Amino acid sequence: MYRGEECAAALWCDILACMKRVLTRAGMEKMKERLSGYEKDLRDLRASKSEAAQVGGDEWHDNFSFEQLVVRENQLMAQIDKIKEIINQAEIISPAAGISSNGKVAIGSVVRIVIDGEPEKTITVTGFMESDPSVNSVSYSSPLGAALWGAKKGDRREVMMKKKSKRITIIDVRP
Repeated sequence: MYRGEECAAALWCDILACMKRVLTRAGMEKMKERLSGYEKDLRDLRASKSEAAQVGGDEWHDNFSFEQLVVRENQLMAQIDKIKEIINQAEIISPAAGISSNGKVAIGSVVRIVIDGEPEKTITVTGFMESDPSVNSVSYSSPLGAALWGAKKGDRREVMMKKKSKRITIIDVRP
């Protein structure tokens, strides 16, 4: 299996690949908006690629602009495929349905925490790929969200953040 710290990231990716992707309705809408934006970008890029091929030829070694557009096209297609996979495999829940009735952290929970003696933070646990640091929300599939999952008031957990082990103390869990 995996050995050493250098494989920790690969192991986390394997775990995420096996996880069910749970999204809130708002998260699904954001995914669909992102997909629509990427599809528009791809259409625009293909028009530019056609122009670049007409002007300088479609041979990679003769037309650097065309070559760069092909690379970007491949990147966009991969992003589109990934988002379509997430949308197709996602389970949609309402945040209230994800909140545990026994005081444990679940999707939709608002959690007050202290990380290694830093000032107290209040975060909201969200669905898959719904993290937004600007509003203190973390996905259940992030390292911090996974560490908090199922925790209750007073629990202490360990999490790897920025290649350092951090101790988290759960001060409060609210629906």
